[in-house]
Amino acid sequence: IGCMKVSEGCRNCYAETLMDKRYHRVDWGQMKTDETAPSVGTRVLTSKANRRKPYAWNRKAMEAQEDFEVGMLTLRPHRPRVFCSSLSDVFDNQVPEEWRIGLWETIRATSGLDWLLLTKRPENIERMLPCSWGDDFDLWQHVWLGITCEDQAAFDKRWPILREVPAKVRFISYEPAIGALRLTARNTAGLKW
Repeated sequence: IGCMKVSEGCRNCYAETLMDKRYHRVDWGQMKTDETAPSVGTRVLTSKANRRKPYAWNRKAMEAQEDFEVGMLTLRPHRPRVFCSSLSDVFDNQVPEEWRIGLWETIRATSGLDWLLLTKRPENIERMLPCSWGDDFDLWQHVWLGITCEDQAAFDKRWPILREVPAKVRFISYEPAIGALRLTARNTAGLKW
């Protein structure tokens, strides 16, 4: 839990409002302005109980993975999705590396879940991925990598970086929508969701 504002899309951050202003769990980091110096804020690791939940979700998902028939249709169960670090950013420079290593271990052990990792820092992704990402990509087929694009400028800056990172699914989140965003077949090659 915790982050530092890195763009205009961070101005009214819901996670800051909840975890800093309301619950006082962390001090949110602030961008440098004409009046203030930057501050990185604080980061807090979630509880052990919270970090164990994906293992239970994975067990349940693996039990439900078999196809089942309904009348003449063969259906496949929906794979559960985990929106990881919704109150932080996995690819934040200020996150202790051992926390990220623990997350990769959890993700690798829970292949019955699709993990959605969203960031405003795509420039950090490749150097913060686990070493085995490039060697044995099959281990990471259940990881979706995404970027927040609050306007065209953010998309134009972040998408070319993410587009080059190997991932089964690359996605964008258009939020908060603070400006127009135009997606075309030409500028979204490789975008899945």
